[in-house]
Order: sequence, then C-alpha cells, then structure tokens
Amino acid sequence: MTGDESLAEWASHGWLRAQAPDAAVVAQLLGIVRRELLDSEASGLSVDSAFTHLYQAGLTLGTLALHVAGYRVRRGESQHERTIESLGHTLGPGADGERGLLRVARKRRHLLEYELTGAVSRADAEALRQGVLRLEDQTASFLKERGF
Repeated sequence: MTGDESLAEWASHGWLRAQAPDAAVVAQLLGIVRRELLDSEASGLSVDSAFTHLYQAGLTLGTLALHVAGYRVRRGESQHERTIESLGHTLGPGADGERGLLRVARKRRHLLEYELTGAVSRADAEALRQGVLRLEDQTASFLKERGF
C-alpha cells in the first residue's frame, strides 16, 4: 500500500471493492458519526471509552468518504488501516494531519480494547476530538462536491 497508488490500483490488489455510492448509506454513516461523537461526551464515561468512540467516529468518516468515492474496504486483515490510509486519496493532502492522528489512535485503541486500560490521557482524547471534528468538516465539503 503506497501513497502513489490510486484507489483503482488498491482495488486491483483486492484491498477494495467498487460499489456505487448510495444516499441511504451516506445517511446511515453520518448517523453513526453523530452517535459516536455524542456518545464520546456521555456523563461518567471513562477517557478510554471516550477515545474509543472518537476513534470510531473518525474511522466511520473514512468509510463514508471511501463510499462516496465508489469503494469499500474488503473485510478482514488491515481494514482499519486501509480505511485510514484511503483518506489521502479521498480527501487529499488536506487531511494528512487527521490521517496521522488516526494512525496513532488506531494503535492506542487496539491497546485499550485488547491489552490495557489508561493508555490515553484526557489531552489525547481532546486532540483526537479536535482532529475528528476537522475531518468531519473536510468530509462534509467532499460530500457537497460529490452532490451529497
């Protein structure tokens, strides 16, 4: 998976599957993003859980942009990584900072889910929140450009 390859080339490797963008799917994915952002702010939620909700919101934004571009990541190995890396193709270099933030968040989320607690701080969660909100704005612009 290199930055020089197009999404069509990723599909030729079997990493993506072409699919027609669908307004109902777009609406569902936007609903998931909104839910995850709201859930990340729930009273009494641990920092670890808030971080996990924020990561899921960011990942879903990547899925949404990829869907609108006409693709879906094939299920299985490296699904999260490929979704995050696809932001370079869907949203372009303007999303590089958010893509880098999601790369780090993916590794931390894995630790939180499978290995330990307390792997993130409130500052980490807030940085992720701000990055996801920027990504949400960039995705909204992309959707508008694509007629959604």
